[in-house]
Amino acid sequence: MVNDLGVRVDIKLHFCHHYDNIVTKAHQRASLILRCFQCCDPDVLFRAFVTFVRPIPEYSSPAWSLVYKHDIDQIEAV
Repeated sequence: MVNDLGVRVDIKLHFCHHYDNIVTKAHQRASLILRCFQCCDPDVLFRAFVTFVRPIPEYSSPAWSLVYKHDIDQIEAV
């Protein structure tokens, strides 16, 4: 497995480990936002999500463009 510029690629050029890594990291950040913010204002939570969570799955997305339906559903679940 090779980690190049934050994108994990295995020998067969599959990005499944990268998908698992970014989904886990994004879920952790999203739950941290929900636990840390005492405010329940949707605008504040949305702004925090866009600032802290959304850049994780969007980073270098043209390099590892999604092909399989399972991977697309996994990323969109965040």
